[in-house]
Amino acid sequence: MKFVSVLNKKGEMPRLLNAIAHTTVGVAGSVKDQDSLALTGYRHKGGDVFSVVSDNPFIILRASGNELRKLVGALIEAGVTYSAFTDSMVFGGAKQQKLQTAAIEFQDLNFLVVTCFGPDEIIGALTKKFSIWK
Repeated sequence: MKFVSVLNKKGEMPRLLNAIAHTTVGVAGSVKDQDSLALTGYRHKGGDVFSVVSDNPFIILRASGNELRKLVGALIEAGVTYSAFTDSMVFGGAKQQKLQTAAIEFQDLNFLVVTCFGPDEIIGALTKKFSIWK
């Protein structure tokens, strides 16, 4: 199992980071088999857990907005858990963002980030054409 976030290569870093955070929370909350997230705690010498992270890899890739739109379709078709973030989800509160997004046809959405989680072989096959974010 692995996480992959694919970022719009034309996106601005602060917005992309915000979108990665939101989509990762959405994906983690949507995974039916929570054990597959392989969450593990890190303890310091005093014994307190100071961090809980996944043992699964988390890969950051880049693609064009059009490639992100196609990826969403492929993820839906494959039944993979994913979450997407568009530029209509940037300004205003959640209520305004939902209204703005609902007024846009799928083919006209400007995707900033798509984050997915699933088996290595499926995620790898769907994302292999994208470049590592540098």
